[in-house]
Amino acid sequence: MFNIFESNKDNTTEDGRLLYNIFSLVYIFGGAVPYIPQYLKIRKTQSIKGFSSFVCFILLISNVLRILFWFVQPFSTALLFQSFIIIATMLILLRAITQLSSIKRSPSMPCTIIIRKVDTETWNINQFQDIWLRNFWKWTRFSNYLLFLCLFTLISGLCTYLLSSSQIYIQLLGFTALFIESMLGLPQFTKNFYNKSIVGMS
Repeated sequence: MFNIFESNKDNTTEDGRLLYNIFSLVYIFGGAVPYIPQYLKIRKTQSIKGFSSFVCFILLISNVLRILFWFVQPFSTALLFQSFIIIATMLILLRAITQLSSIKRSPSMPCTIIIRKVDTETWNINQFQDIWLRNFWKWTRFSNYLLFLCLFTLISGLCTYLLSSSQIYIQLLGFTALFIESMLGLPQFTKNFYNKSIVGMS
């Protein structure tokens, strides 16, 4: 009789673990699922008119900060994996956007970062500022987004490593990640308001 109870207890434990693993997987991939229809719509319509790429910007920044926060103050592993999945999803979306915008954007707009030889006498810092500031996050090359993300991750990671012993910095890091993520709806709202339409959204 004792063995029967032990067997039932083991089965209950296994069922609980199975449910936990299922819910963890749903949680990990659930954050990226809403953007799959948007990606498919962009591919189908060959248009990005109704989607704001700054949504990708907010999610990339907030999830990079969230991952860095995990290193100094560990939290749920499922939430950590979710951040990696969302980052990958946003990069895939940006890849689709740049493939379209590089074709449709006017050549007169200097939205790509190109390393080339220039006359030092004519080179002006304003040219660099036009590319990085005025046309920020409107680049037509996917490599520019990767470069920005790598630089941001490197600088943020270095700051986190150097200030990992500061509780003020750790709490500020976590707050910043949550605050940026809370602004997720703002870019899309602004885009819809400017277009006076929600056509193109999924």
